[in-house]
Amino acid sequence: NILRYFRDGDRCCFVVRLVEEVEVDTVVARIASESDLATDWGRKLLKKMGVGDCESDSDDDVMVTDMNLSLKCPITTARITHPARGNACTHFTCFDLGTFLSMARKYKRTDCPLCQKTVPPDELKVCG
Repeated sequence: NILRYFRDGDRCCFVVRLVEEVEVDTVVARIASESDLATDWGRKLLKKMGVGDCESDSDDDVMVTDMNLSLKCPITTARITHPARGNACTHFTCFDLGTFLSMARKYKRTDCPLCQKTVPPDELKVCG
């Protein structure tokens, strides 16, 4: 909790910021229940990356037919239990949501471990 006092000439302002500390497991459960990544998210991402869609771009020379993804978290190399990524991320690889939130709490940073984009907790989505 923070109390700040600002003074500008004869005027003053008090700012009170109340913060509730929430356990990582509670946040993971909330994000997992609110995730709404559409099933065609991957298709849209491939199209954005320029790979295209085999139904609409049948004349493309290159087409991804399968892709290997690691089940290990890039932060800890342990198996991912809650695969997640940020809304702004443009990669298929996920990180473990619980690990990400624990590290964010410890180091006060919310950068994606894969693309280094800032990922606010309200923009995290559980995949799959």
